[in-house]
Amino acid sequence: MNFTRTAAALVLGAIVSTGAFAQPYGGARGADRNAMLEQTDARNMARIERGERRGQLTPRESARLRERQAMIQRMEADARADRHVSRDEFARIQTAQADLSRAIERRRHNDQARY
Repeated sequence: MNFTRTAAALVLGAIVSTGAFAQPYGGARGADRNAMLEQTDARNMARIERGERRGQLTPRESARLRERQAMIQRMEADARADRHVSRDEFARIQTAQADLSRAIERRRHNDQARY
């Protein structure tokens, strides 16, 4: 009897607590999307600046990465022009940010001579 009660309490507790861990359907929305985009922009810029300080990026590599970051920021500005970043716009910008992140990684570790 005590085992049955304990088992029932555990099952009920698991069912009730599952809702607390649930994510909203459809991913990030509204302000969450903007915050995620800004956070990724800041992280990528910090990585570019760190690569410059440590001598891992040549001036030319750095300039090209910054141009790509500026292009992403223009994409974000265009997406925010109507005060709403759609799911498609968000996905496109995230893909561009991920591509830039990979490019930063490759440029920082390509063993080119630094000036």
